[in-house]
Amino acid sequence: MHDLYIFHGGLGGGKTTAIESLRGKKEFENSVVIENELASENIDQEKLGENVYDISGLCICCSTGNELMDALNEAYEHTGDDTPVILETTGAANIVNVLKKVIVNSEFSEKYRIASSVFVIGLQEDLDLQEMKSEILVSDLVLLNKKDLVKKEIIDKYESKINELKQDVKVLRTEKSEFSIDDLTRSSELNGYLAEAVSEALDDGHDFDRYEVIEGLKFGSRDQFVNKFNEVLSRYPIGRMKGAVEIDGEREFVEYASGKLSFEDERKIDSNKMVVIGDDKVYKAVQEIQKA
Repeated sequence: MHDLYIFHGGLGGGKTTAIESLRGKKEFENSVVIENELASENIDQEKLGENVYDISGLCICCSTGNELMDALNEAYEHTGDDTPVILETTGAANIVNVLKKVIVNSEFSEKYRIASSVFVIGLQEDLDLQEMKSEILVSDLVLLNKKDLVKKEIIDKYESKINELKQDVKVLRTEKSEFSIDDLTRSSELNGYLAEAVSEALDDGHDFDRYEVIEGLKFGSRDQFVNKFNEVLSRYPIGRMKGAVEIDGEREFVEYASGKLSFEDERKIDSNKMVVIGDDKVYKAVQEIQKA
């Protein structure tokens, strides 16, 4: 039977970075990752390296569920029993819906046990943790990530609220999603909270459930790109953006997450595509960005 580690959380919170860090540990260096991307273009797959099963172009929480079980079955058949399997959901996913689909599946219970459910929260100053109650309830570990972006007293209040919602959940404050494997549970307690989490999540929907892909985006300078993006952002809600933009003839990796736009100078990228995730007006945002 395989141990399954689930990483979930909002767009740009740091899930992929957390998994990348975990796979750098000896115990997880041969682990298998099942990564779900809402967009059909998976920009982060190269970041995670080998042994990655990619489910792109849909969200497993609101699809048939067959795609996830197919990937889980394939991982089970091609690895040994001691190989950890890591699932990363999309930032738009309702984790409770994902759990309902797999837990009731007899194939899943014969092949997998959930070792740990990790909720990665990208810190901001205006988080509504009450709205995250269902996700907190089915988590064994909560990472309050990007602690350098928020004042300590605000993080203190967040941690207190999380413990109010679920007393026995472990909460860690992190930068770049770094944590010790000793903080992972090896037998999840989420089953005991699933019924309550389901009732909390009944009305949950996706805030950002549409995406567009831009290919060959070009700007003369970083300032020109940043100004254009901020202008578009003031008119259209964008949940996440990541990928390539050509700046003055040089391809650069840019990311918008947790309300912050950043360039990764160290990251090499072969693709010339940019993924933009938003609501039903995201196509208009993309049209405006391309008018540079």
